[in-house]
Amino acid sequence: MSHMQPNLESLLEQLWAKHLASITGRISLLRQSQEQLSDCHSNPALRNEAAATAHKLAGVLGTFGLEEGTQLALFIEQQMESNEAPDPLELKHAIEALSQMVETRSLSH
Repeated sequence: MSHMQPNLESLLEQLWAKHLASITGRISLLRQSQEQLSDCHSNPALRNEAAATAHKLAGVLGTFGLEEGTQLALFIEQQMESNEAPDPLELKHAIEALSQMVETRSLSH
């Protein structure tokens, strides 16, 4: 059964490469949303789109074993779904940490 492990890792790497553009695109969308919310924090459509994007990221990052990334994405989703205005600085830090994590994972594999 140990011969299956390299095949699984290879498959995961292929999937990562296939979805990396989508993942980084979602992070870019979150970054843009955060910047726009800093200017005008009461845009429900923007917040809904960002929450849905963060939700998708949470799932895909979990698939690749990035549990911390999943937690960051869930935090961003919760902030965007909150009835209160998200803290722009907290959002910025979470999005940057998420971006750094994805970049680090890409470079290490």
